[in-house]
Amino acid sequence: MPLLSTRASASSRAFGFARGAGGGASPSAPYPVGSFTMNYLVVAGGGGSGGNGGGGGGAGGLLQGSFSTTSGERGLPSQGLEFTVIVGAGGQGFTPGGNSSLSNSATSVSVTATGGGRGANRDGPGAEAQTGGSGGGGSAAYGPGSQENGVAGTPGQGNPGGNGTRSTVLAGGGGGGAGGSGGGNSGTQGGSGGNGVLSTISGYPTGYAGGGGGSGIDYGGWNGYSGLVHYSGGIWYGGGGWQTQFSLGQRDGRRNSGGGGGGLGDGNPNAAGQSDSGGGTGGSGVVIVNYTGPQRAYGGNTYSILGNTVHVFHQTGILYTYNPTSPLEPVTTGLVVHLDAADPRSFPGPNTTALGTSVGVGFNRDWNNLIAGNPSANISYSYGV
Repeated sequence: MPLLSTRASASSRAFGFARGAGGGASPSAPYPVGSFTMNYLVVAGGGGSGGNGGGGGGAGGLLQGSFSTTSGERGLPSQGLEFTVIVGAGGQGFTPGGNSSLSNSATSVSVTATGGGRGANRDGPGAEAQTGGSGGGGSAAYGPGSQENGVAGTPGQGNPGGNGTRSTVLAGGGGGGAGGSGGGNSGTQGGSGGNGVLSTISGYPTGYAGGGGGSGIDYGGWNGYSGLVHYSGGIWYGGGGWQTQFSLGQRDGRRNSGGGGGGLGDGNPNAAGQSDSGGGTGGSGVVIVNYTGPQRAYGGNTYSILGNTVHVFHQTGILYTYNPTSPLEPVTTGLVVHLDAADPRSFPGPNTTALGTSVGVGFNRDWNNLIAGNPSANISYSYGV
């Protein structure tokens, strides 16, 4: 059964747990530990739009809030937590977006935003819009089915898509957004994408989860316009479609915004040759957390702004509330490990052997695995940072 004990610096260096000769410098202020409040924004991937005359994609579901958590000492995960972060992909044309989530299996923290619903295709059957975080817009329906109908979003995460019309020469409805419902079509112009939500959790005012504009019909020379999307005060909320403030529309939703995919009719100014066929892709999702004060967690793109520490995840990863990769710091009270030779986790030989001059024992996840399941194990240490 492993036992951990404290020895003087000279003894610890003999076993290879201190850095270099002399045992290192005096310790400085320890890494912050204890409870703190973490704020979050979780946005799922936006849904893809339908094709020519199709509905706009629904925005990815958007959830924001806060919870209390705890941070641990460097390299001691038993005192901190690991949060699994999943970032949903945007749906390609006529496919839904992927879910995004922030969760920890050891606590009650489990936040899942639902991917945006796809916009309807014009030709049925099986071309109907799909529910999601926000619902997809209906299409200029042709053939059997109910694809002209916009569909609902998930309560608390998004809103419904707008309706199209049962006609071969009209346009699709806009996809729903986290801040509002998608608009219905108007003749050959697609419905507007639903409004998104403004957030400053990153330290910068940013728009998220706008619905995709409905596709304008370009069949038979109708040259319709796609729907407008939420763009206000110089901020684009991520939905694909037509923005009168831009010199050129963008069919796809903005990356890491959760915006729904949209369409571009051939009548849009400066958009000649950009066919609606296949529909636009939804924007991928994002997970952002922040908390007041100095850094207490690791993972994602990390920076400090306005007195807060921010972690931004543009792709799936892990958020640690301890430091799993900190290098070994100079040790003033060394660690000596005594392991039973029969223990399968023992180092070679009885008791222990020298492991070199720079070993991260006590400062990485392997150390926790080494003592896991041994209630008699204990540790005493100090370190410089």
